[in-house]
Amino acid sequence: QRWFFWDGRASSLETAVLHPLYGQNELNLDRETMVERVRENEKYRRLLVAGERDKWLGKPEHTVNTDQAIERTLAKSLASYLKTLVSCGTSREHFANDVSAGAELFRGKAACSNCHFGQNFTDGQFHNIRVRPMRNFEEPDSGRYAIVKELNENGAKLKLTQEMWGSFKTPPLRNVGRRPPYMHQGQFGTLEEVVRFYSEFENALPEDHHYTGLLKPLQLSPTEIRQLVAYLHSLNDAYYTCVTHVEGGTMLPSSCKLEDN
Repeated sequence: QRWFFWDGRASSLETAVLHPLYGQNELNLDRETMVERVRENEKYRRLLVAGERDKWLGKPEHTVNTDQAIERTLAKSLASYLKTLVSCGTSREHFANDVSAGAELFRGKAACSNCHFGQNFTDGQFHNIRVRPMRNFEEPDSGRYAIVKELNENGAKLKLTQEMWGSFKTPPLRNVGRRPPYMHQGQFGTLEEVVRFYSEFENALPEDHHYTGLLKPLQLSPTEIRQLVAYLHSLNDAYYTCVTHVEGGTMLPSSCKLEDN
């Protein structure tokens, strides 16, 4: 992926994993507190020994005992772990009638595949789809616009346009049925609600100068909504865990345990 988070605030997985650590609404740590906790833990201290660390993460650019080097090591460790969380399959219901019909809708009438394609079912781009913000958010979220503006103020040279206002990243659809709520502020609790929104655009934001006209109401029938939802659920992993093991310093996929239905 080129960008991470709904608004693309992180450009690498190693950067992305630090946001929950420092985020005010999440762990709310600062670098000094985090480094202190690492140094106080005997197991972590052993892993920070140069020989062990370099075996897994490569040699750092800075001395291992600096706060910056410990932060970087932690980020690379977390990112390395996340890269082992791979999808192992799809639902056993993949060839059911509703799923097959839903797949045709996904690629055809519903045109979901215009933005949701590839191995992860995402174009990795940012779009304004007119989803109304949650009422308990006091300030409007300008999405990608604010991030690009901030990046440019810090020396980046990214293209900034009014159309970016209110645009958010196209989410991947692997295991989408397992991770509600949906949209950038959790506006919808079920996939049925998501599909109905695209079908009618009920309570959607008006088409203003920020909207590029990407989407129009799909006007799906109840049967088509059911079929499209069935297809989305078929993108769930058929296995509930995928463990990895280490052989000669290389992370290898191990056997996956089949989920009980």
